[in-house]
Amino acid sequence: MAKSKNHKATPFLGTKIFVQTGLGEAMTVTEATLSPATITIANNKLKADDMIMLSGLGELDGRFPVAQVDGDKVTLCDEVDWSDKTLPTDFAEAKAQRIQWSNNFCAVKSFSKDGSTTEQIDVTTICSDGKEYESGDTEYGSIKLTFFLRYSSSDVQRLLRKYENSKEKFAVKMVLTRDEGSMFYYGSVETGMNIDGSVGQMMDSGISIKLSGRDYLNTKK
Repeated sequence: MAKSKNHKATPFLGTKIFVQTGLGEAMTVTEATLSPATITIANNKLKADDMIMLSGLGELDGRFPVAQVDGDKVTLCDEVDWSDKTLPTDFAEAKAQRIQWSNNFCAVKSFSKDGSTTEQIDVTTICSDGKEYESGDTEYGSIKLTFFLRYSSSDVQRLLRKYENSKEKFAVKMVLTRDEGSMFYYGSVETGMNIDGSVGQMMDSGISIKLSGRDYLNTKK
């Protein structure tokens, strides 16, 4: 059970931020359920708050946080909704890979995320009492990090430069303080690392990551 929370705020100091470095070995998925969203992987070594990439599962492919592991059964986080998806009939190619993470990105000074925006489609007709709209596609925004510049001594900053130039998509994990859960993001570099410095100040940098698809909040069971 998650701890009861009686605090009124969540401090940023103490937050942990991790950037994807790669993917682990492919594990065979033998079964899945839609509600709740679970998969079965024999002899897996997954744990809560891991993130996995699923492939060969048709509509269920994607990247999802792990909420709980009971033996071979892996339960995905509560926000993963497969209720309107279709189970595959053949699991021959179904695989799962654990996302591998960097060390905590301790140079970070600030983090921000744009709120998502949903397209509003005008469906007003001659019989409408006024303007009518239906929801269209959702734009999930960007996350922005600012940090002290440390090119030579920070593996994470060199990794971000690599992603900037390769245009490769990658995951970011943010673990909130006071057991408020973990946020998982996926996207690519939108605005690359800048450099900002002046006499009497430390060199600063920052990056903006455009999200591809929704984010997920994973909380302790």
